[in-house]
Amino acid sequence: MSNALISVGIDIGTTTSHLVVTKLTFANSSLVNAAPNLAITKREVIFESPVFLTPLTANGEIAAKQTADLIAEAYDTIGLKKSDIDTGALIITGQSARARNAEEVSAHLADLAGGFVVESAGPHLESALAARGSQAVDYSCRTAQTILNIDIGGGTSNYALIVNGKIVETACLNIGGRMLQFDWCQNTITSVSQSAKIVIDDLQLNQLKAGQTIVIDTLRQLAGQLAQTILATATAVAGVNTYPELMLTNALTNSQLAIDEIWLSGGVASVIDEDDLTKFGDLGVLLGQALRQELQNHPIKFKVAPRAIRATVIGAGLHTLQLSGSTIGFASENLPLRNLKLIKIDASKNGTLSQQINSQLQQREHEWTKAPVAIVLTGISPTMLSFTFLKQLAIEITQSFVSASAMDPLVLVSEVDLAMALNLILKGLLTTDIRIITVDGINVAEGDYIDIGRPVSASADPNTQSLPIVVKTLLFYKSDK
Repeated sequence: MSNALISVGIDIGTTTSHLVVTKLTFANSSLVNAAPNLAITKREVIFESPVFLTPLTANGEIAAKQTADLIAEAYDTIGLKKSDIDTGALIITGQSARARNAEEVSAHLADLAGGFVVESAGPHLESALAARGSQAVDYSCRTAQTILNIDIGGGTSNYALIVNGKIVETACLNIGGRMLQFDWCQNTITSVSQSAKIVIDDLQLNQLKAGQTIVIDTLRQLAGQLAQTILATATAVAGVNTYPELMLTNALTNSQLAIDEIWLSGGVASVIDEDDLTKFGDLGVLLGQALRQELQNHPIKFKVAPRAIRATVIGAGLHTLQLSGSTIGFASENLPLRNLKLIKIDASKNGTLSQQINSQLQQREHEWTKAPVAIVLTGISPTMLSFTFLKQLAIEITQSFVSASAMDPLVLVSEVDLAMALNLILKGLLTTDIRIITVDGINVAEGDYIDIGRPVSASADPNTQSLPIVVKTLLFYKSDK
């Protein structure tokens, strides 16, 4: 059995779209004579598509068929079929995530990306994915430095504050390179976004209107203010208007932390050293140049991330997947499972599990009689794992499952190592025809759904098998401001 998985990341952005194909290699990371524990040991980008302009309709919506055709062409280039794909993510990011037809487009494109692809968008998720794909998270983990990753795209600037390899906070500002668009051949401004108008009015740059002639010095003045705003929003620089009305989320609350480095990713970061102002037909290059000038005099040192424009999509392709522990309970014929809704309960509170499950089912508007769910067992520490505790846990889960006439399989997910023991107890409580799948070693602090794939192994030994789990966020853009 192969010890590698193929992951695809597709990013439909405000200005550009592209895909990245990654090979994930896994192996047993346990010590000799210890229980097997599969972990991702290598991530290798094996294909990067050209970066193409996101096709739009005349009314500004994403052109789904044209976008799908471009992705299909990229697949054909390397002979990739959707059946070859094990995991990954399709994300609509930035201002595109707020397009009226974003959910429709994602559904249309998901078929191209195979069964495991995540359909997700939103400022916090995008911020986190960009920070991971830029390698800022890995760098912070290795060096124990505090890194602020700023991913600046066509529509938004996404912030991720990383401390000791952990993303502690994210935020999003409605500033990006696509705020103004130009027809360089006609030397005219063709479009000015509502967010740009707020800054333009503040600076009294009244000549920056659609249909007006391009004046580079005026554009540089606007770009300089936007660059200052991006940095001031991140690091609480005094004396700079941060335009709180442009925040798409709550502002960063930990910005007073001692930041060791600022990392830049996204399309604007990728053109920070570009001289051709006409590169994207928008403000992107001018904004990149203004950022470079501001950062050269900034007290915090900075760097442009490797593969800056691809950070979000690389992060999506690499980090949606987790591998379960190897001491789990499942039957291969019951897999794969797709789009299992997550019901999270505090399993440490004996006697309340049925009540918690029913409450969560009601909140999620889910009919357990018609579709299975994945019950996530939280609040359990390794010291609690006695037979008595697990038996009581199994009894309460069984009672809830039976009383609800729930559809099987009964799926349970935990971060701590309890899956095999709990599975055995449940089999003694439920009838033999009920399918039971118990998985541990999975952190599902975030996400709304999961996919559970067929078992993978680093050897022929069935005892080293793990299940690939994709934690999925299927919520489209919403502001939690």
